[in-house]
Amino acid sequence: MKSQHTFLADILSLVSAAGIPYMITGSLASTFYGRPRTTQDIDLVIEADAKRLDAFVTAVRQRG
Repeated sequence: MKSQHTFLADILSLVSAAGIPYMITGSLASTFYGRPRTTQDIDLVIEADAKRLDAFVTAVRQRG
């Protein structure tokens, strides 16, 4: 099983490669800014048009 850090790095590399703007929110962002929370989830907000989203989905599928 991948670590949370490795998983996030993998996803962000695919999102970035597809040219999709994003921001990290939720407990991960809160912990980064000094307010630790007990949840271990990652909240990722993206702004993608159909073309960029298709590129992202294709890249995810190719990774298998």
